[in-house]
Amino acid sequence: MIARLLDRVDVQTLTGVALAAVAAALVLVITRPPHTVPVLVAARDVGAGQPLAASDVSVRRVDDPSGLVTGDALGGLVDWTLATSLAAGEPLLPSLLREPQRAAMPDLFGFSLDADHAVLGRISGGDAVDVYVTWPVAADATRITERIAEGVLVTETTTFEGAIGGNRIELLVAVDADLAAVLTAALRGGEVDLVRVGP
Repeated sequence: MIARLLDRVDVQTLTGVALAAVAAALVLVITRPPHTVPVLVAARDVGAGQPLAASDVSVRRVDDPSGLVTGDALGGLVDWTLATSLAAGEPLLPSLLREPQRAAMPDLFGFSLDADHAVLGRISGGDAVDVYVTWPVAADATRITERIAEGVLVTETTTFEGAIGGNRIELLVAVDADLAAVLTAALRGGEVDLVRVGP
């Protein structure tokens, strides 16, 4: 009789413990905060063209980081600049960020080339390219090739099929007035080739 009573108590105890554990787990699931991702926002007003410092940004956690700069520190974006000003609390957007080179090369220069002369068209925004030009230098068709620019920042590219076959690539590159003049002369007087610079 006593053994049966003890067995019943043990079963009731175990059942109670199990139910309590399930209830606790349900409470944890229900009350668990939603998954959030850290994104960077302006810690204070930041002007366009101002190199970013760690003190210029703070972190906010959001449910949906789409279109925002994720992370919990400025990291590799130190000294990058913004295309437009941000007020304190506004999020950093990838489209607003400009590499440090853009501060020295603030203008954009556009041109197109046959893909064969531009790494078969395998160039994307953010790449750096060296620019070579082949010039005719004599009446006997002698030609000379020289590198006229190094590490030119490509900001945007578009590849399309040419009208008479073969692919072409349109590029926007960051320039200053001197580099724009050099590229203009090369494109009008010689044959231009691009070499993508490795990391």
